[in-house]
Order: sequence, then C-alpha cells, then structure tokens
Amino acid sequence: MNSARSVLLWLCLPITCQVMHAPAVAGPGGGGEAAAIAAFKRETGRRVLTLAGYSGAGYEDPAAMLVAAARILDAASPEEVVVNIGATAAGIGAVYALARQRGFITMGIVSSQAREAGVALSPCVDHVFYVPDATWGGVDAASGQLSPTSQAIVAHSDTFVAIGGGDIARDELLAARQAGKPVTFVPADMNHQVAIDKARQRGEPEPTDFRGAVHRAFSAGAAQGEHRAPSPRSSAEALAWFDSLAPVPTSFMRGAWRGEGVPTEHVMDGLLEAYHWHGKVFRGDDEVHPLVFRREGGALVRVNPLWLAPGLWLSGRWPVPRGAAWVRAFRALLPVLATHRSCARLRMVRHRGQDSAAMVYDHLPIIDVFRRIDDDTVLGLMDRKGMPQAFFFVLRREAGGDLGDLAGRV
Repeated sequence: MNSARSVLLWLCLPITCQVMHAPAVAGPGGGGEAAAIAAFKRETGRRVLTLAGYSGAGYEDPAAMLVAAARILDAASPEEVVVNIGATAAGIGAVYALARQRGFITMGIVSSQAREAGVALSPCVDHVFYVPDATWGGVDAASGQLSPTSQAIVAHSDTFVAIGGGDIARDELLAARQAGKPVTFVPADMNHQVAIDKARQRGEPEPTDFRGAVHRAFSAGAAQGEHRAPSPRSSAEALAWFDSLAPVPTSFMRGAWRGEGVPTEHVMDGLLEAYHWHGKVFRGDDEVHPLVFRREGGALVRVNPLWLAPGLWLSGRWPVPRGAAWVRAFRALLPVLATHRSCARLRMVRHRGQDSAAMVYDHLPIIDVFRRIDDDTVLGLMDRKGMPQAFFFVLRREAGGDLGDLAGRV
C-alpha cells in the first residue's frame, strides 16, 4: 500500500491499540535496566530502529510527519526490527500506532522523570523501560556526558532516524553517529504556535526558526553554509555543530581564507572583528600565516602572533578593551607587528574522535581544528591551553586561491 495512502487511511480509522493490552513495564530499580533491555533484544532476535523527533513541542504538520514515518517503516521488516521511540504518546509518539498497524513489536526507553510526572504512555507501545535519571535526556550540562536515558537509547539502538527534533534528539543522534551507527535525518518543523507560546512564558523573544536543533546539526543545508551559527549560540550547540561536520585533509586548507567568529557567549566573541581581523593564509603545510589583519585603507598585514600573546592571555581573565581609540592604536601599529615569516603549520590532529586538518601555532599553546561545511567553508575550533571553553570561527575561501597578491600588499 502506498505510504501516504496508508497514513490517510490510518487517520480515518479509530485507534484500537488501547484495547489490546497494557505495555510491559520495566524499571526503574537496581540499575538493571540495561540488562533488561539487552535481554529483551536477545529474546526478540530483532534489531532496534529508534525514531527520534519532537515530543511536547509537537509538529507543525503532523500528517506530513506520519507520511515520512510510514516510508521509513515500509523500508523495514517487522520480522527483523523492533520500533523504539520514547514511550509517550506526544509528537513523534504518534508513530507507534503506524508501527503497530504494520505488525512491528514496539518499545520505549524513557527517563524515570516521565513516570514521576505522570506522563501518559502511548497506548500502542508494547514494552517500556524506565531508566533512573535526574533529567529527561540529552547531554548533562554539568558533566558534559549523555544522561543515563540517552546512553541507554544509544547503546541499545542499531539504527536512528530523526524526523525533526530538539536538543535531546540532536545529542543522541550525534552520539550514535560517533559510535558508528547509521543515522538519518528528515527535516520537519516543530509546532510554531507551541514554540511561540513557550517563549512567551519564559519571557524570551518569539522564535522565527522552527526547524529544531537536529536540523542545525544534520541537514544538508548545513553543508551549504545555511547554518552559520546565528548569534547567539551556546558552546554546547557549537560543539554539536562541529561534531556533525566532516574532517578535511591539510591539502583542503591551501589558500587564503576570510574569517569571522561564531558567537557562543565566549569571552572572545567579537574581539577579532573589533580589531579588524581578516583571516588566515595557508601556503603549505609548513608555511602558514594564522593572523591577517586589515589596516586603515584596506591593506592586509600578516601579524606575528607572539605580539598578541599578552592580549590573548588577558582575554581569558579580563575583558580586552575594544574602544575606538584602542583599535586605532592597534591598526597604526600593524606595520611594526607584521612578519613575512610563517608562524604556524598544518597537521592532521585527532580531536573529538576524528582526524582532521589543524593549524598548530609555532610559539603559542594554541591549535585550531577545522571541519568542512562546504567546498569553500570550514568551521574552526580554537583549543588554547588553559582556556576552558573552545572559541569557534568560520573561514571562507577567498577568490584568487593562495592570495598571491597579499604579499605585495603587506
């Protein structure tokens, strides 16, 4: 049966899951949930397909979400796959009924917070596993690690598909991909009015982008420069974006690049732009000019990073002055700070689980690691010894390749 037609038929039929049987419920208790889930998988002899997406945020177009889910289920076999969602009925939980209709065994791994809050389970989920958890899931802000619930979901799932999704779904999918598990993303908007109402209740500006955190991390648009980390972003969100991008070889970085910072509430946000930082030049693996600034009148100057070391050190402790007088003085001194010598090198460096091109400063404890956004754009992560929070920036390749005329203008 055509997926769209079957969804329309399902929407016209009464939901009968609730009269079949109550779900088998496990946990919380004794830390045995992981063993219980593993035993359940062994008993069924099936792989686990996890569907992630919006829950309480809902969908702007629920019917379109169900059509997308039906296509995903049509590509799987009920004899080989168990469908896992989040046990509850809201949002993506509506897919449980489709899965049951197609003969799939259904399961849900959910935080104990759902039980404590009395959240209704889907009437179409067969087996529920409550995981003791002080959060609802995702990355714990204090520890930087996945919550117990999200760890269980990632550990016991074989394939992930997200139809839209917020922060928790993003964190789980990124962890799954890092673990080498197949991950697929289908774009979908959250419910616009629900998102607006929540923002109003929190006293926040009304949102204008309803595509969700998974979209920012996984969509094809991210590879086309669509997700340039609109300001402001948190460090955690920037790290998620960085982790979602592909590594690059050192040869990819050859040429001249124009840069701009990515706001993440970092102490260095806007600092380089205030002092008219232009970008970087990579002439080869061992000939790198990491700091190119623009003088009054537009001339470009390659600056020796050692001259800026005191400012970088101060930026980690106190606000660096950004007033017009300070900036004018700095730009007037650029000819004195200039150098024609290489001050860094390109090397392949393993960072956050992947080997990618990185710029290693010759005389400063700084490494800039790069990930590919598209053929002419990279996201940079500056890792500086003693700086607890990474600084992020974007580099865009400049026309003219290796900036051959830059040397003549310095």
